[in-house]
Amino acid sequence: MKASMKIGDLYKCTWKRTWVLNQPQSEDWSGAVCLYLGPETVYRADGYKVINHRFLVNGKERVVDKTMLRYMKKIG
Repeated sequence: MKASMKIGDLYKCTWKRTWVLNQPQSEDWSGAVCLYLGPETVYRADGYKVINHRFLVNGKERVVDKTMLRYMKKIG
């Protein structure tokens, strides 16, 4: 996680969407303003701890893994 990410911060997504065959969702993160809602920890059955991140994007809550954080540019 970016050290400065705080719940309630606004980010602009710089990710350029490419169409994915298995994801026909119409949401487009490209250029979207995203509200950071905080981390979400998942404990798998094998005991491994996964830390994902929740954002409000285009009016919908979305959960992403840490690889998406590199595309988030803090606003302000």
